[in-house]
Amino acid sequence: MKKVNLLLIFFLCAMANVAQEKFTANAIQDSMIRQLNIFPQEKIHLHTDRTMYVPGEKIWFKAYVVDAFTHQFPTFSQYVYVELIDCPIHWYIV
Repeated sequence: MKKVNLLLIFFLCAMANVAQEKFTANAIQDSMIRQLNIFPQEKIHLHTDRTMYVPGEKIWFKAYVVDAFTHQFPTFSQYVYVELIDCPIHWYIV
């Protein structure tokens, strides 16, 4: 039984060494750039004039759509849809 366990452990260790690829920093960077080119990511930053609002007050805000990797403005999106929900809990924008 011990021989079988030892043989199984040896076989699994050998397979783990063969299955792993050698990744260099350039290979990882190229992979991330390829991923971002195929599936571009965007972030939305919402800029408000206050941290807290009371019911009936006007809300002034501006939305910025930026690239998630470079944080620059040239993105593919042109529109931001905002939904304001009346909630009994006071929300604080930090």
